[in-house]
Amino acid sequence: MTEGQDDIKVRYHDDRIVIEVNDRSSDRDRVSLLSYRQSTQWHEVLIAGPVPSSSGRRGNSFPGMYYYHPGADRQWVIMVNGPVDWTQCRLDVQPRDGVLELGLFSTLPINPLVSLKVWHSPREEMPSQWEAVETLVTRSFQMAPLPAAPDFTPNWRDLSSRCLDRLDTKEVQHPLAKKLGGIAYQSMDGSSRDIYGRPMPYVELIPQVSIARSLHGAAQHLGLTRAGRISQRLARKVIPNFFNPVLDLFENSYVVGKTSRKDDIVILDTWYALSNLSDILYLAAANPGAQLHQLAARAVATWMAIGREMRYNFPLFLNATHRENQGGKLNVAAGGLYASVMLAAASLIPHQAEEFKAEAAEALTVMRRFPVQQLFHQPELLARAAESAFQLSRETPFHRRVGEDFTHAMLLMMYRDHVNAGLFEGCAGMMYPTFRESVAALVSLASIEDRMLLLPIRSVCELGVSRSYRFLHHYDDGSVLPYEGLTTREMPGEKAGIAIYAAGGVFDLAHLQGSWG
Repeated sequence: MTEGQDDIKVRYHDDRIVIEVNDRSSDRDRVSLLSYRQSTQWHEVLIAGPVPSSSGRRGNSFPGMYYYHPGADRQWVIMVNGPVDWTQCRLDVQPRDGVLELGLFSTLPINPLVSLKVWHSPREEMPSQWEAVETLVTRSFQMAPLPAAPDFTPNWRDLSSRCLDRLDTKEVQHPLAKKLGGIAYQSMDGSSRDIYGRPMPYVELIPQVSIARSLHGAAQHLGLTRAGRISQRLARKVIPNFFNPVLDLFENSYVVGKTSRKDDIVILDTWYALSNLSDILYLAAANPGAQLHQLAARAVATWMAIGREMRYNFPLFLNATHRENQGGKLNVAAGGLYASVMLAAASLIPHQAEEFKAEAAEALTVMRRFPVQQLFHQPELLARAAESAFQLSRETPFHRRVGEDFTHAMLLMMYRDHVNAGLFEGCAGMMYPTFRESVAALVSLASIEDRMLLLPIRSVCELGVSRSYRFLHHYDDGSVLPYEGLTTREMPGEKAGIAIYAAGGVFDLAHLQGSWG
């Protein structure tokens, strides 16, 4: 048999469930720890979920792995079924007693309900990492099909109206709103004070821009005219206050009375900064002639200079004053958001369009050269990378392949179990699904469905749209807001706090659901 799932013996032990890559009965095929460390590990290809964060900590989302062994000229895909505790378990390959074992390893006894599904086939040449990821993702849907969509289908159009009701209340406003034109949203509501504290001594930009963008879309596509008025107030009166005129970029925090100085050290989370700028560019286009248009153009120019200076190797935290990595960690996939920002700028500032497109293409090229295991921070970053690549493919067909690669990578952050399948881990290593990041991934997937015909993209989206209902907190007055995240086996207890900053996702889901008819 040259290819299959049923001709491999799976061996069950208390602390591991594995297959054996080599023949234990042949002395010639025996594997020593020395030979594995000296030679094999450099030539094998291993892509293992749940994927790690930039700090190396693994999460609990995608339960599968790909492995290519150079001596055996064979490739394997393994999918794990059952109640795995990912705080104790990992998918890996290890030499033991002359045998190379491939599968699930644990520091504690494994639940007897856990099992493996194995696929394998011959392969003479070492695959590229992107061929390995494609094989893993494509085979995973065959080996572990998605569960059926829930019988209940939420009406996100109705829920968006109820969410808008909540956003219209004083309870979600920051105490400093009076200083910002009478409106400014808290990031989290009061039930989250044990995690975030309330009120914060500053206002964050991320809820203002994400809510303003989504409310503008709600006015355009859902007929919620009240939403459009709120969006316009935020775009014209509130968001410009977050602009730092010394550094020519938007900060995420607004502190009353603070003035920007040249010697101030400004530290930015690159994901926050670029995500905010992406929404600001949308709002600048929606509010022509407003101050925001000019500020957005200045910020784009600053970020283009930063991208070039850092050779598109974006840090997790950026010292924006000195343009240095703060803390030593990378956020490679921020290149996806950077590309998205540049393509949005190409529409907003057409006389520089070709320059911005070239920037986007270069950022994606650099990002794609990194080991795929270093690309995982938030699924939105990979989603924006995929969308940007497909947009560029209209002029350069090669970028279609790039878009496919980043889509496959993003799906390695999606849960596949019967409880959370269709939802996405908020950050690699976080170990719970989050609302904002799940919505961002689902909206992106829906937009590229016709580019990924070999994958069940519509089924993923329908499942995610249905299951996202579980995030909602229902107030006594009938209004709703989303929780940030859901509990999991590895992250038990109460749901993560109610996320005002993520409320825009309710309107995005309503628009997505409506687009299906």
